Amino acid sequence: MFINALKQNVLLYVFYLNISRPKFFLRFSYEMNNNSDSTSLYTSLRPEMTIILAGCFISISILGITFNAILILIILVNKNLHTVVDIFIVNLAIADIITAVTVVPFDADYMLKGYFPYGTLLCAFKETMFLLSLPSSVVNLLLLTFERFTFAVFPFKNACYFTKKNTLIMITAGWIYTVMAALFPIFYNGTSSLKVTNKLCYLMFPRSYAFYQIFVNFTIPVVIMVTLNTILFAIVYKYKKSVQKNFALNVSNSIENSINKGKPILMLVGIFMFCWLTFIALASSNLMCSGCHPRVLTWFGNVINYTSIVLNPLVYGLFNKSIRKVFMQKINKTYTRIKKPNSKCFQENSESKADTLL
Repeated sequence: MFINALKQNVLLYVFYLNISRPKFFLRFSYEMNNNSDSTSLYTSLRPEMTIILAGCFISISILGITFNAILILIILVNKNLHTVVDIFIVNLAIADIITAVTVVPFDADYMLKGYFPYGTLLCAFKETMFLLSLPSSVVNLLLLTFERFTFAVFPFKNACYFTKKNTLIMITAGWIYTVMAALFPIFYNGTSSLKVTNKLCYLMFPRSYAFYQIFVNFTIPVVIMVTLNTILFAIVYKYKKSVQKNFALNVSNSIENSINKGKPILMLVGIFMFCWLTFIALASSNLMCSGCHPRVLTWFGNVINYTSIVLNPLVYGLFNKSIRKVFMQKINKTYTRIKKPNSKCFQENSESKADTLL
């Protein structure tokens, strides 16, 4: 019964993706719906709503690129921020920029045109980039969670395992896995897995791949991240209760300091869960009511899903004291540089007027 329920939820998730975006189609779901007019699935939005949605996608793309680029620049130009955690943050920002550049603009373009005007090559590109967006974020956040957990609970092991060299190896291995997972549908069926039909781009792959994406690249990592953070906060609470001895107090303070440093990471995990769980919850509820959701609601589910690429750099930048301090210093320096020439110009004008009067 449990397996049947899972299959039903996956079928609904796939059906939801069919009616909400032109970029995540499965072979069996396409065959299930091939008797209907595929184009009508996407052209039922009112013109004003397509403009609003296009504006949302364009804004997310521009802000995502801008905020993540600023965050990367701040970390790169300041040697004090070249820590293991910040290396992971730069990697996450790069993944968000890739999504903002290669995925979101296609949705904005579709909203404005109402169809996919490009060929099979670009269809393959955008499908691969979309499939890459989920595991790239998941792998990075999972590694960040492991790093914070080991730093607080096993500090000596953390120093051995999470060196900068090992961190770069982990990130490289994560990207290799992410790319391989994204390319699997093309590896599985070759170019026949891609179709541009009725001016819509389809990517088709087996049902097992849908289960894999949902459970291996989302559900299991989320459960692990929630579990590790729960254990971490339970340990902090435990040590706070046993502060009679100085050693216990020092350990408690050490772990609590680690928690404070890890709060932005926890918030990043929370943003990721909120954005993707909202998307999946809409999919599940849509199946329960036999596809009763308005088309605009399913597209706004995509907007919420993409919002994480804008929120991630904002949250980490605002709640990380070191990055916030560096950012304010850069703003002050820039303001001072702009102000000095104006002051000098004002002084020169005043002197010239005084000479004229004399």
